[in-house]
Amino acid sequence: SAMASRLNSSVYRFVYLLPTWCYFLWNLRSQSPGVHDQGEASISIGWGGWPDKVSLPAQPNYSNSNTISNNLIYDHMSLLGDGGAVYTNGITGTSMANGEHVSGNVVHDQLNTSGGHVLYTDNGASYVSILSNAVWNINVSPWGSKHVNYTVGDGTYDPTDIEGNYWPNGPSDYNNKSVLIQNNHDITGADQVPSSITAAGGIESQYQAILSWQPA
Repeated sequence: SAMASRLNSSVYRFVYLLPTWCYFLWNLRSQSPGVHDQGEASISIGWGGWPDKVSLPAQPNYSNSNTISNNLIYDHMSLLGDGGAVYTNGITGTSMANGEHVSGNVVHDQLNTSGGHVLYTDNGASYVSILSNAVWNINVSPWGSKHVNYTVGDGTYDPTDIEGNYWPNGPSDYNNKSVLIQNNHDITGADQVPSSITAAGGIESQYQAILSWQPA
């Protein structure tokens, strides 16, 4: 049977380790955490895509139907260069419908000045949708890049859908070889992001008390 999981918490002040690191999961909902003060990537999901570095297929796995949504992530990547706010590696499903969805996240003040990306689809990351996220005050590109799909081996790229995001210096529109990039918005600051996105990012109102919690 499918494993259903949900992360709904405040994660902060990790110096080096990734605070949320998920390998092969299905039906994960990482929704509404506040994540900040990280040395490396804040949310990392998936694995097994690295064979594409030597033009080989990604490792097969059961990952599917995972959602990373409405998270508030900031002041991360303070130590390492190669990472991001949401990092994905490997096959995430069997179609765009049941692949990974990264949506409605609010990310600002990523601290690395070179290497990495913000919403980072790395080696073999297939069937990933990056939709309606907001990103500002960064020094690296908001999204990674197209990767050749060595798993299928037909000359296309790993299937990716990138639409409706608000970020600086994003990729140009593209619709070819299983990659769709369209209707994104180039911005310079938070004031250009719809309030509906920024208001939904981070800890939900009924859980705000966790932000002031102190150990006994």
